[in-house]
Amino acid sequence: MTNGSVFEVTAEVENTGDVSGTREVTLAIPGVVNNRTSVSLGAGETTNVTLSLSTATIDAGNYTAFLNT
Repeated sequence: MTNGSVFEVTAEVENTGDVSGTREVTLAIPGVVNNRTSVSLGAGETTNVTLSLSTATIDAGNYTAFLNT
């Protein structure tokens, strides 16, 4: 990626439980940047979540990005 570009991830999030719930979904490069959103799903529901990170403030190098709930 070039400095200043946007790193984007789309993930399918599923509530495998028997009750409705809300969870925070976070896309992060630890110690550098992160982006998060809250997702509410009914029991058994599925949705797609898209999160992005700007590389404008990141020094050149190799990084590992994590998507967590």
